[in-house]
Amino acid sequence: MYLLLFRTSVAPVAHVVAWALLESAAQGVDLAAVSPESAVRESLRLWPVAWLLGRPVLRAHEIGGVPLEPGESVSVCPYLLHRDERHWPDAARYRPGRWDGHEPRGPYLPFGGGAFTCAGAAVANSLAAGLLAALTSGARLQVRGGLGRPHVAGIITPPGFELRRTPYRT
Repeated sequence: MYLLLFRTSVAPVAHVVAWALLESAAQGVDLAAVSPESAVRESLRLWPVAWLLGRPVLRAHEIGGVPLEPGESVSVCPYLLHRDERHWPDAARYRPGRWDGHEPRGPYLPFGGGAFTCAGAAVANSLAAGLLAALTSGARLQVRGGLGRPHVAGIITPPGFELRRTPYRT
């Protein structure tokens, strides 16, 4: 039970916060200057917790001209979907501000979608935004390392890095 709870609650929060810290450092984004919710959404766009989703076909139908029969399966890769330039302007860049305005956004499935959306998605989003807000509040953040390749497994884990948090003097 512990492992299940860890994988479905702690790991996704740690995942999105780590990617927000690493991407903001790499792209020169001051996390204290953007809303934590936008930083979380943008991190999940680039590095969705569920990077590959598979679902069984329950009834015969067609998607994009491809006939599907019961018993087959359909896979969607949010990682690639969220990086598609046809749907996301400047798709490869970490730009949390895209969530604050009215600019066009594409399909977004970091925790699945519809009836199959992760039940803990709202909790993970809220906890991650709260953690980012706490980390950035009254402090300067510095990231060192994180230049290697991500580790791809159940989730896409960022390469190792160090975070230095220096409180502002009052």
